[in-house]
Amino acid sequence: FAREIITTKSQGTKMAAGSLNNAMVLLGFLTLSVLAMSMLVPAEQKDLKPRFDDETGVPLNDAARRILDQANSAAALRPSRGTSEAGTGVRGGTLDGIPEVRIDPGVWKFVLMDVDGKEIVRSYSGLHYHAEMYQRAAQELGAFGLRSKVLGGGRIAYNPTENTLLVYGYSKTFGRCKGCNEKTAKLLERNLPGVRVDWNDKGY
Repeated sequence: FAREIITTKSQGTKMAAGSLNNAMVLLGFLTLSVLAMSMLVPAEQKDLKPRFDDETGVPLNDAARRILDQANSAAALRPSRGTSEAGTGVRGGTLDGIPEVRIDPGVWKFVLMDVDGKEIVRSYSGLHYHAEMYQRAAQELGAFGLRSKVLGGGRIAYNPTENTLLVYGYSKTFGRCKGCNEKTAKLLERNLPGVRVDWNDKGY
């Protein structure tokens, strides 16, 4: 009887070991399958997020180049002031309804933009490139049929708890903008009463 118990235990151990081996083989097969499938995904689908060189601001992939092309096209096709053609210019005083300032707390890049003669500042949390800031702003303005161009950019450090804000740096992607940070600071000061706004042209 004791021998039967030992034999049964031995068989059970072998069965468990066999099941574990089968599971490991299956896991390895699934891992290889996932890797193989990822290799079959078109490069353009794996590289949808725009990437820019942190040192020069140069676009590194097609997604980044498309954003810059959009910015350049908007600047080149920007209509004369006061036009009311479909998809461009101002529609029935829409421009007056576009806020001059839209920023988020924290330290983020910003863009200073010209919208049919009106200068606005946009800085959105979660975006890491000036071109992405422009893209988000262009989408916002596109809903109103407005075109825009980028004047320049930099960084904004905004602390709403302490009511302090600092404008500094510049955009390597869109280039330096003479007086850009000072203009931005004045817009912020006008639209954020009670907040101490400082600016400089230092840093990046």
